[in-house]
Amino acid sequence: MRTPIVCALLCIAATGAAATRFHQYTDQFKQVDDPATPVTLSYLGGESDEWLAGGGFQADGSIVVAGTAVGPTFSLASGVSVRVLGADGTPPAGDREISRKDRKGRTTIVIDYEYTDGAPFAVKLSPDGGSVQAAVRLPWGSGSCTGAVVDASGALYIAGVCGANVEALGAKPVSDTDYLEEDARNVRCFVARIDPALGK
Repeated sequence: MRTPIVCALLCIAATGAAATRFHQYTDQFKQVDDPATPVTLSYLGGESDEWLAGGGFQADGSIVVAGTAVGPTFSLASGVSVRVLGADGTPPAGDREISRKDRKGRTTIVIDYEYTDGAPFAVKLSPDGGSVQAAVRLPWGSGSCTGAVVDASGALYIAGVCGANVEALGAKPVSDTDYLEEDARNVRCFVARIDPALGK
C-alpha cells in the first residue's frame, strides 16, 4: 500500500534534482543562432502571381532562381525587362484564382504544379541579392517549373510539366512511348538548359 506514495515522492524529488547527462546534452542546443537566418530579402514579382521552384549559386556568387509565372503578365518589381526564349504563346486569362477560402475559412491552393497555361521563368540576381541582372521566361503555355538546379558552369536546368505550347521551344521528345494505361493521366515532363547569362 505504501509503494504508490513512495513512487510519487521519488518523482517529485527527481524534478528538483541536479541536471542529468541528458539535460546537460540537450542544454547545449538551447538558444543557438538560427542557421537559416536570411542574408538578403528581395521582391521579384510584379502585378501578377508567381511561385519559385528552385535555383542555386553561380561561381561568382550570383543567385539564380526559377519558377512559374501564372500570367497574364510577368514583370519584375525592379522594372528590368524580361526576355522571352522561343516563340511566345497566348497569355492565359487574367481571372485565375491562385487560392480560395473553404467553408471553414482555411486557404486552399487552386493552382498547382500541373498548371501549364503559365510560363516557367528564371531570374539572375547580384551576389548580394540587391539587383536583378537578367530575367527570362519561356513562352506562355509551355508548362510549369517544378524544380531547378545550377551546374558547375553556372547553367540553369529547369524541369517541369509540359504545356500545349512546349513545342515553341523546339523541344524534341526523348520517347513517344505511352507507358501508362489508357484510363490513367499521362503527364509529359521536360528538362531545359538555360546558359549562365540567361541568354538562351
